[in-house]
Amino acid sequence: MDCCESSVEGVAIVPCGGGGGLRVCYDDGDPTRCDPVIINHIKTSAELATDVFNKTHIDKYSFLELVYATTHFLGRIMDLMFTAKPVPVEDDRKPVTFRARIYITGHYVEFLDLVPPAHLLAFYRSTSLEKMQLMKPEKSSTKKPEKIWMEKLQECSVVSYDSNPTRCDDQTTKIREEWAGLAVEVYNKTHPVTYILVEVVNATEYFSAGSMLHVKFTAKCMYESDTYVEEEDIWDDTPRTLHALVSITHNYVEFVDLV
Repeated sequence: MDCCESSVEGVAIVPCGGGGGLRVCYDDGDPTRCDPVIINHIKTSAELATDVFNKTHIDKYSFLELVYATTHFLGRIMDLMFTAKPVPVEDDRKPVTFRARIYITGHYVEFLDLVPPAHLLAFYRSTSLEKMQLMKPEKSSTKKPEKIWMEKLQECSVVSYDSNPTRCDDQTTKIREEWAGLAVEVYNKTHPVTYILVEVVNATEYFSAGSMLHVKFTAKCMYESDTYVEEEDIWDDTPRTLHALVSITHNYVEFVDLV
């Protein structure tokens, strides 16, 4: 097997054969692709994708097995397919298959989705070249449509935190910061820019939607001031304002985005 391991700025990448083109680095139907170093890198990416899903959905899963993985751009981008089992294990919930795109050098998930059974059947019946094509994401974001949610959350709302000193006790502040912190974590794992929480600006609870919390907060970019990320249009470390909708009942982030 001609897989190899390299690194860019201290971040491990997986060329799986060298060159800048599309390369297969794992196929559960090919016993020759069993390099333990390569498999370990792929599993780490699959676990990152699983963690992102768990923090953005009600249903929770744990990584089970790898199915297929390709890399391109000298191993900086990985497309992978893997199975996961429900947590907790229940008789009426079976393992599912995920497809994801991971930016290895940025350590974030650009695309993540469940694979429909029909798509999975077609995948296993495909040739190696067809499999590589089927692995390509159909869309390029893990973001959810926050506008739809915000239109729904118009009733039964209570402002639970703002500049009003009566709503600023230590316990309330700590709880709101924890939810904002979860939102920041999700944002960092789905974007090329990494933020740290500065402060919570305000928070509103919506009881009609199963105890959802809409929280607005500021966060500071962790990159150096001379680092430019075109996608986010950031030149300095000026705090940015973000907002998120968090499920208090089920402990997940419905959406998080820059304001």
